[in-house]
Formats: sequence, C-alpha cells, structure tokens
Amino acid sequence: MKKFLQSSPFVWLLIPLLAAIITANEISEIVQFSFRSMQLYILISIVFVSRTRIRHQNWLFGLLVFVLLFIIGLNQFECQNNKYVLDNRFINTESEFLVRLTDFPQEKSNSYKIPIEVLCVVNDSQLVRCRAKAIAYFSKDSSVTSLKAGQTLIINGCLVEHKEPLNYFEFDYGSYLRNKRIHYTTFVNTNNWAIVDSSVTGIRNYALGIRKDILSIYRQSGLQGNEYAVFSALTLGYKNDLDKEMQASFAGAGAMHILAVSGMHVGIIFLILKQIFALFGILKSNYKLKYIIILLCIWFYALLTGLSPSVTRAAVMATFILCGKVFGKRTNIYNSIAASAFVLLLFNTNYLFDVGFQLSYTALIGIVFFYKRIYTLIFVRNMPLNYMWQLTTIGISAQIGTFPLGIYYFNQFPTYFWATGALVVMLAYVMMFAAFVFPALSLYQPVLEFVGSIVYYVTLLLEYVIGAVNMFPFSIIEFFKCPLWKVFLIYGIVVFITFSILKRKIQALYISFILVVLLQSDNLYLYKKALSNGSVTECSINNSTMVNVIESGYCMFVVSDTIGCNMYNAIDDFCKYKRLAYSKARVIHKNDILDEFVVSEGGLCRITE
Repeated sequence: MKKFLQSSPFVWLLIPLLAAIITANEISEIVQFSFRSMQLYILISIVFVSRTRIRHQNWLFGLLVFVLLFIIGLNQFECQNNKYVLDNRFINTESEFLVRLTDFPQEKSNSYKIPIEVLCVVNDSQLVRCRAKAIAYFSKDSSVTSLKAGQTLIINGCLVEHKEPLNYFEFDYGSYLRNKRIHYTTFVNTNNWAIVDSSVTGIRNYALGIRKDILSIYRQSGLQGNEYAVFSALTLGYKNDLDKEMQASFAGAGAMHILAVSGMHVGIIFLILKQIFALFGILKSNYKLKYIIILLCIWFYALLTGLSPSVTRAAVMATFILCGKVFGKRTNIYNSIAASAFVLLLFNTNYLFDVGFQLSYTALIGIVFFYKRIYTLIFVRNMPLNYMWQLTTIGISAQIGTFPLGIYYFNQFPTYFWATGALVVMLAYVMMFAAFVFPALSLYQPVLEFVGSIVYYVTLLLEYVIGAVNMFPFSIIEFFKCPLWKVFLIYGIVVFITFSILKRKIQALYISFILVVLLQSDNLYLYKKALSNGSVTECSINNSTMVNVIESGYCMFVVSDTIGCNMYNAIDDFCKYKRLAYSKARVIHKNDILDEFVVSEGGLCRITE
C-alpha cells in the first residue's frame, strides 16, 4: 500500500478533498466560517516542518497537508455554491434582468427552454451586478428559435427557487439542478424580452454554434425520428430529441453509456485520429506534434458536447496521459485518474454529486483493475473473436465498477449487458467515424445522403439489437429503493471477494459472506415490516391528492380527480420505495371508497355495520 501511494500521490491528495466536499454538503453550517487565516497558519506550519528536523516529521507533514486540503475543499464548496446565489430581494419578485444565454433554445410542448446566466438586475433604474444561473421558459414564438448561445438579453420575469418534490419517492429535479449551480427558474412572456447584444463570444458558445450546424447536417443527410435522435445523442451527446421510452430501452439492455458521451467516445476519437495519421503518414516523425493535435481535437469535441462531467473527465485524463507521452514521462494510470478527479473537483466541487461523473470514474477504475485479470482467463486465437472477447471483457469490468451505483440511482440491473457490449461498441465506432466525415461530405449532397442512408441502417440495427435484448426473459432485475450505506456495503462485498480471489485469503471471503448476510437480513426485515405494519401516507400527483393505505401488505390508492397513467407510474415508484409487491397494488377512485372508509386523525378507518 505504501509503495502504491508513493507512485500515486494524487490518490492520497484526493482523499481529504472528497471528505471536505461530502462534509460541506451534509453539514452546511460548517462552511459558514472563514478558514483563510487557518489555511495560512497550516501553510506556515508545513513550511516549518519541512525545513526542520522534527522527530516523526513525515506523519506530521502528511497530517498538515491533509488538514490544509480539507479546509481548501470546504472553502471551495462554500465559494462556488454561494457564487451563483442571488440576494433574497431579487427572488420571487417581478424584475428586469440582464442575462446571457448559455445554450440554444430547446423546444418543449408549451414553451422553449433556455439555460441562462443572470448578469445584472435592474433595481431603481440602476444596474446591480450579480451572478446566478437559471432555466428560462420562453412562450412559444418563432422569434425565440433564432436565439443563439452567447447572446445577451434583457428579460422581465420572476426568478423562483426550485420547489421540493411533493412526494418523498419522487426524483428531486431541483436538487439535480442545484448540483449544476442552477438555483432558479423563470417564465418569460412573448413581449417581455429583447436582445441587447447579438454578438456571440466565448469558445464554448462558438462550439455550441458549430454543434447546431452539425445537427442540421445530420438532418440534411436524411436522418429523422428515432434514428436522428439516437445518432445525435451517441455522437454529440445531444439528447433533447431522445424520448424516455428509447432511453429506458437502452438502459434495460445495459447500453445507456453509449448515449452519455464519455471516455468511450473520447477513446474512439483518439483511435480514429491515430488511424488517420497512420494511414496518410501525417507527422510520422514528429510524434509530439501529433499528440498535441489529437489533444486539441479531443478538447474541441468536449466543447461540442457542452463539457459534460463525464466527457470533461475523459478529456482531462487524456491530457495527463498524452502530456506524459509528449514529455517522455511514464504515467501511473491510478495517479492520472486521481489527478484528473482532483483538478475537476477543485474547479467544480458539485461534480462529485453528478451521476455521470460518479459512473464515469467507477467504470474507469473497474476497467483498469479488472480488464487484464478477466481477459487472461480465456485465450482466444481467432482475431475477430479475440476482439469481441476484449470488448466483452471491457463491458464486464466496467459493470463491476458501476452496478452498485446503478442499483442506487436506477433501481435496476441489466442482466444481458455482456451480450450487447461488444456489438454496441462496434456499431458506435462506425457511427462515430461517420459523424467525423459528415461535415466534409456536406459539400456534396448526393454523397452525404448516401452515407446518411448507411448510418440510418446502422442506427436501425442498433435499435433492433437493443429492442431484442429487452424482449429476453429477465432482461432487467428490478430492486427496491437502495439507501446509500448499502451501496458502500455492496462495494465492500466486491472488494473482499476480489481480495480473497487474488490473494487467496479465506478470511476476506468470510468477511464478504458476513456482509452479504447483513445485506439480505436487512432486506428481509424491511420487507416483512412493510407487509405487517399498516400506515397512511398522503401523496400528490399533478396537483391532485392521492392517499395510500397499507393493510397487511395491500396498497390501496385514492385519487381526488381521475385515474390515469401518471397514477400507475407513481404506484410503481411508491412500491419500490416502500418495498411493496407490485402485484398487491390496486387503484380505487375516491367515489367508490367514501362509503367504506373515513379519514380521521388516527388514520383511515373502515366503517363497519
């Protein structure tokens, strides 16, 4: 362990930063104090210890560095999260705001959605400088479609903080946006906005404009409907046109990662560029310049995708690795992983709570640790079959690293991920290569349409494979709501089982068995408790009231208005959260139940004759 930490110093440095961010997020009061003077004191102590010969100074030096990084993490969390919060006097009041658009309009059923950054507030005919991020919903108007990312507008509206979910088992969309530093929403009517500056500035905004042009080229090639939506999501991370049914289908087949632009896409781009350089003999002698060009292309691609946490992670990782190659330095992969996480979390502490960020790193660690160990278990002589086995092994390794988080966030586990992984990656490679040449082909429409037809059938094949896998029996194992402590328990089981196999330690296997028994015992206890204990819970769906009654495990729902598909979706979520059997859930309209039950302070009681 000591040798590992010496060769991977960023692993050690990352630990206090992670601890600080988690502490600051859970105990918000701790970040209300200023630690700047303490930082200076600890920094002086570190210099003093490093310059003097104090006994056992190594552990003291390490402790001081640990505390310093912990305090830096607390300060970063406080500064970054308070940076985008408005004064209370500008919230929930009708005001004029000077804003900058941070993306292009996204069409919704009744409005256009545009992320904005608030620059100033007009208060008593004066501009008050501020900084905040919000989601603006513009009324349906054809003029909104001409807006571009980077333009400056003045709008008249009311910034409102995100509401808490009405039901405890619902997805907390407000918390999801707050982790992205977006604290407010507003609705802007047709006549309540005007363009102040139509010029587009900033590299990211130019890149988003290029992405919009590339998406229009996709349309020109003849791609439409689901094929256009899947191809746009897979190549550029543009998921605005991807419906929930298609996303659920990919998730059920264990292929959701190809729609979330991540390290796999960056790796494919790296391979494509490397093959192009090798094929045409470009920069054959000057490998340093070749790697620099590849690195610039990777970062430009990251800008095209909007700098999502997963692709940013991959770009930073590529930067560390390729810079090592340029300067002729050997890099430790674990140190590079930790260094990229350290840099990104210093830049944005809220990345830690992003699902894509977590899945990206756990998948990468799983691949790095398990890939060679699993791959060498089977020797395949045939080259195509060996390539398929390599891709399958990568999928299995990534799944080992991510499945506890998948259970925690999505309450499901795709059982046939190993069967889809290799084929999906190969099809994704073809589609990424086609996207690479699309801009050049746009100069000649017939060739563009021909390649577009090929991409159409490849995408159609991908959808067919995904759909077929979802039709297999037991394609998805669904789980009840999993608390966070059980995620760490599952990771502990994986670690001890792996340790027992690699080191042949029977004690580690005993520990993993104890953890499995503990996990199953808690599941059984909670399930029995749900079946035996009756309770009354008030829920809300679409501003209607739903009251559920649990009697001996049976769940009965009463809705104030009508029973629709939203009701049944809510029942699914509720039963998973409360650990109830879905087959025991039934819906009753309020008009059919008022004669049999009465609601009192003690709960819902049955009226008997």
